[in-house]
Amino acid sequence: MEILCEGDIKLIVNKLTEVSERRPRRARTIKYSYNASTSKGNILRYDNAHIHPGHPTEHHKHIYNGTGNQVAGSPFHVGEDGWPLMHEVIDELMKMGIQAG
Repeated sequence: MEILCEGDIKLIVNKLTEVSERRPRRARTIKYSYNASTSKGNILRYDNAHIHPGHPTEHHKHIYNGTGNQVAGSPFHVGEDGWPLMHEVIDELMKMGIQAG
């Protein structure tokens, strides 16, 4: 899914979900990535594609300088309780767009 935000920001969302077979059916996200960029390069990415050295879980956030290069210390561990819901990422990006505009 692709979502366009203020400030030339584009968010690409990929989610793999597991749906329960019993009723009521429930969907649970297994793998996710939220990748945000502008025409100048990447801004941020949250994902749980793999674990990084020194991180206790696979949930992390990459922060870029806007031209595709990661900032020092990136990726940052966000943990099982810290990975955001899609609307939280959109809120974060909207604030960035307003600040950039």
